[in-house]
This record gives sequence, C-alpha cells and structure tokens, in this order.
Amino acid sequence: APEAMMDPKGRQLAWFWLRDDRYCDEREMTEYGWAGVFTLPRTLWLREDGTLGMDVVPEMQTLQYGETTDLSRVDPRSCHVRLTRPSSGHTEKTEAPVGFRVHVTEQEYADLFFDASGHLLVLDAAHTVPGRDTGTREEAPLTLAPGEDLTMDLYVDHSVLEIFVNQKQAISRRIYWDGSPAPRIELLPSCHKDPSLHVTAWSMMESNAF
Repeated sequence: APEAMMDPKGRQLAWFWLRDDRYCDEREMTEYGWAGVFTLPRTLWLREDGTLGMDVVPEMQTLQYGETTDLSRVDPRSCHVRLTRPSSGHTEKTEAPVGFRVHVTEQEYADLFFDASGHLLVLDAAHTVPGRDTGTREEAPLTLAPGEDLTMDLYVDHSVLEIFVNQKQAISRRIYWDGSPAPRIELLPSCHKDPSLHVTAWSMMESNAF
C-alpha cells in the first residue's frame, strides 16, 4: 500500500509497504508484536519520454560513509552499492545478467539483476529459506535505450533489499536469512569477467538510533 505526498520543494514523495511473511502462524506474530515496514522514501516524476521516473530521495546520501570500491569493506547489514557500465561496454556478447548476489552461504542467496535480453529487472529469491519471503521471483519490465549507460543502485537494510536501475524501475523485498547472519554482497558470477563494470559502495548509518 503506497503513501504519497507533495513536499515543500514540489517533489512527489512516496513510500511503499513491504509485506512481512516471516510470521508462519499467530504465535510468531504475537512473539514479535509487529509486521511490515515501509520502503526507502522515493521521488517520482514524469520523464521526458512520458514514462515514470523514480529514485531514492537524495537526502539518503547524508547517511552514507566510507566510500570504497571493495565490497568486503562495507557493512553488509546496511549499505548502498552502485554498479555502473557505460553503453560502450554493452554488446550482443555481453547480454549475460548484470547485477548482485546477496548471500549468507553458497546455498542460500538472492540474485538481483538486469536481464538485457529479456528486458527485465529481476529479484530471484529461489535459493532463500522457504516460507520466509514473499515469493521466489519478481520481475519488472526494463529496457535501455540505444547508447544508454547502465546504473544499478542496491540498498540493503538488514532484511530489506531494494534495487533501482537508471531511475526507471525498482523492486523492493524483505528476505529473512536462516539464523539472520549478516549477508555478503558480491557481483553475479556472470559479471566477473566484464572489465567495463565499475562498483562504488558506502556503508550507511541509522537514521534513528531509537
């Protein structure tokens, strides 16, 4: 369920409700005492081509610290990871999925990626704990224009994963890992041999310590 408002700057802001499927029965609901959470706040606007533009509000950058190109140096519990590829790096031979793998073991992981050949943004949670997410796979239509660079922004906040691509499309999801360890964030195996990809990452502070 979305909530939207116009702020004093004239921006259209929106929050979306992430369903919480951690609770398998009424006992668990009573134990935790709450369910559900909002996504990061987004700005929405009409793009020049008439489609909907979307992105995380720029104020989120004030929570970022420790910029690095080494994914092992960010806090995987709360971070922002940006993956870019220039349009010159895309050819028919480089249409393998481009994106991230968030995992706690080699067997338990979620993939978030852009499928250029299928024109899709995908969050595939088929290898996460059964019954503790909102479905195994989500897809959203996404096509890049000829000569358009690729920018993928992944936000991780404990159980919440949010992926934005080129201010055009986004998928948000809650995933509970078995035993709730801190996940690791890596590029998909199909990205390892692509020299045109560039990664920048930041850890993120709490917006409210309470």
